[in-house]
Amino acid sequence: MLDGTVIRINRIRAHNRLYYSGKHKHHGVNLQGLMDPYGRMIWISDGLPGSTHDITAARSHNILHLINQAETIYLYADKGYVGGESEQLLTPRKKPQNAELPDADKEKNRSLSATRAVGERGFAVLKNWHVLDRYRGCPRRVGTISQAILVLTHEGI
Repeated sequence: MLDGTVIRINRIRAHNRLYYSGKHKHHGVNLQGLMDPYGRMIWISDGLPGSTHDITAARSHNILHLINQAETIYLYADKGYVGGESEQLLTPRKKPQNAELPDADKEKNRSLSATRAVGERGFAVLKNWHVLDRYRGCPRRVGTISQAILVLTHEGI
């Protein structure tokens, strides 16, 4: 499963708009993560500014390109990744304007959401580390700290 999250940071004076996430209404750093089918995080990206959209972050980390090369791996993702150029990227169907979503597509969205729900656990475990509640250091270090937390989590510390 592919997912992204925004880690809240203290407001920084030099790059106010760059790190501001309009969706979350606070400053932050965008992290992308890959989870296995059991919800354990297996990879986490370096941090990008909070204003970066999920599909843009996936492209900048070459996730979509690597999935195209690995023809037997499928990624389940949320609506933030709609428009990815990969056939192995499975995203929900969006409702068309001024029309209802067909029942078959609604059922596909439900089953995709049920499968993805397990993957949400990966970021939940990561965010249990209180250093990420509101990060107060340099925003460029959030990715490195998250990767260190991932290693510590796998070691069972």
